[in-house]
Amino acid sequence: MFLSRVARSLTLCLASVAVISCADYQSPTAPPAISATTGTQSNLLSGLVGTVNQLLSTVTGVLYPEGKQVTAVKWAAGHTKGEYSASAVIGYRGGTIAIPGADFSITFPVGALSQSTSITIIAKDGPYVTYDMLPHGLKFAEPVLATQHFRNTAIYNTDAAKTQGAYLPDGKEKIGSDGAATTVETLTSTTLSTVTGLLWVPQSQIWEIKHFSRYILASGCEGNAPRPSDEQ
Repeated sequence: MFLSRVARSLTLCLASVAVISCADYQSPTAPPAISATTGTQSNLLSGLVGTVNQLLSTVTGVLYPEGKQVTAVKWAAGHTKGEYSASAVIGYRGGTIAIPGADFSITFPVGALSQSTSITIIAKDGPYVTYDMLPHGLKFAEPVLATQHFRNTAIYNTDAAKTQGAYLPDGKEKIGSDGAATTVETLTSTTLSTVTGLLWVPQSQIWEIKHFSRYILASGCEGNAPRPSDEQ
């Protein structure tokens, strides 16, 4: 009886989270689009992440000075293949850039950048969930929040608790035919899930990015938090 009441409460709460986090989603067949907003959305997203951290598992970024082998997550067979990109000028007030074709968006909070900067995000063509974020080397005073939805990836409706955003440095950006990649840093990531009965179904993941380079959605990372259980 207790678990039933908990499940119903979490379902209602997470349904609200899902409505907020997926509000800008469009069909993956739609052309790439840019959605730039400031102030209010940044504050809303910051509050959302705070709520999610209390409800769902958070994985902590880990540094691997000598590199670590991980496996890049594949797109699902139904994903519309191709390279998608979006650009916008982001200033001190922040904003959001969305790439519907990759189920991806990135939000810059107020103060992340001290001056207006031209930003380009490229969802790379190929079998794996991988991004090039330009200009390379750009650093942020406040972490930038990237959201990757799982619905068109091979891990959707599976236990995705052990996936994480991973940074591929210059010279180690190649992904093998088996998905093998070498990362020197994984990102602090939060997995958002919905509840079906007593099962947690991962829907998307939010990464905290402190600098621009190449990033992938990867499995086989260390330092991951456990998936929420009925005992929590």
